[in-house]
Amino acid sequence: PAARGAPRRSLYESAVHRVEGTERPLRSQAFWRRAELPADEQAAVKALEQHWRELAVEASAILAAGATVQTEEHLSARPNHWHKFDLWKRGKAVEGRCSLAPTTCRVLEPHTAVLSPMGQVKFSVFHSGSRIFPHAGPTNGRLRVHVCLYAPEAS
Repeated sequence: PAARGAPRRSLYESAVHRVEGTERPLRSQAFWRRAELPADEQAAVKALEQHWRELAVEASAILAAGATVQTEEHLSARPNHWHKFDLWKRGKAVEGRCSLAPTTCRVLEPHTAVLSPMGQVKFSVFHSGSRIFPHAGPTNGRLRVHVCLYAPEAS
């Protein structure tokens, strides 16, 4: 409740971007260019980009195996349109998940230092016609990196 009035009092840039409790608060902005990131985070993004085809193969196999679950986040305009497969939660690998995505875990392993204690790594699946509402985390303590592995052809 107190945080809602904070932007009006110029304590935070917006009601959805707060910095309390973070080790390294980041400025509030919707999108970041790779060059704006610290070097260690740039290296993690570059590794994901370099291996996206291999990651896509693993994500496809996980989807085909029915291993994704419907997300509990209420950020989709349509129920049941957002499914996920968590590999890391709260900065730690989810037990047994790397066996289903060994390449993804191998690519990310050298970069685990950039995963904050709040960090997540997951495959997300959005079904056709999905719309995800604009959203932010509880703090500005982490960046989200989205790597599109599959997208429909433009019509």
